[in-house]
Amino acid sequence: FSKRFRGKPKGKPLLYPATMEETREYLRQFIITKRSAACQASSLWCPSGNLLPAIMQLRYTFRKICSTMEPIPRGWDDELNKESLELFSGTCREIMQCHGYTYPRALIPLDYKVTAETPMLLYSADGSQEGLGCTCHLVTEMSDNDPNKTDGRVHTVRLIKASARLLPLKGASVPRSEMDGVVALSNLKEEVESYLKDTCIPIMGHLVVCDSTTVIRQLRSKSQYYNPWSLARIRHVQARLDCHKILHVEGIHNLSDVVTKSIKAGSLRSTLEGELWSRGGKF
Repeated sequence: FSKRFRGKPKGKPLLYPATMEETREYLRQFIITKRSAACQASSLWCPSGNLLPAIMQLRYTFRKICSTMEPIPRGWDDELNKESLELFSGTCREIMQCHGYTYPRALIPLDYKVTAETPMLLYSADGSQEGLGCTCHLVTEMSDNDPNKTDGRVHTVRLIKASARLLPLKGASVPRSEMDGVVALSNLKEEVESYLKDTCIPIMGHLVVCDSTTVIRQLRSKSQYYNPWSLARIRHVQARLDCHKILHVEGIHNLSDVVTKSIKAGSLRSTLEGELWSRGGKF
């Protein structure tokens, strides 16, 4: 837990594994306000983005507290009500249950092979009314020694980088969020490629996917009649991506969908270890 909580902690520190009651008792030592909850949510950080679903879950909880859990307007230094405190404590407890989650440090397996299509960079973007996000995965092909099991082609998918952020409580819409997600993806693509150009990994191709047909059609258009907000973002993406090669994918197969909305309570650990986030899904 972050040291930014105002007031000095008393008694023993909260360590894994802690029960829900122990978590509540530990948090009772502090006056949990919107300010301290925001400090806690912003203190979690993962440079590669492998833990981004857990980080964004706490931030979405804070957003929910600010939007729906406080019927009476409260200041930043006013104590949260009981319902909001229970929600915050439950999310903290769920994040602690992710203790021991592991992911491979190596981006590429030792026994990969170079083909006409792989290694390949897979980019995805998504947006919702809560937040937006984008991911970059490295897809490599390996040889399978059992021809009776597969057709001889086995692919591994490793997360290189992921990024996500919250949307404001007012003025946010799904189409705008989807567009901002692709803008973030174009910036992420430049960042990742600048890192990989000095490595020995031979990148043979790129694949960009999005689950919004509206955004894809806007990016492929050359029209000048969009409003200034949309036109600036369309030109920003067109200068960095080949928009005619952006493919549409269903939302359930979009890898960025995991970090753009709240996760069902009690399923955070299974989401981190799930097929979609850790292994790229069936897609």
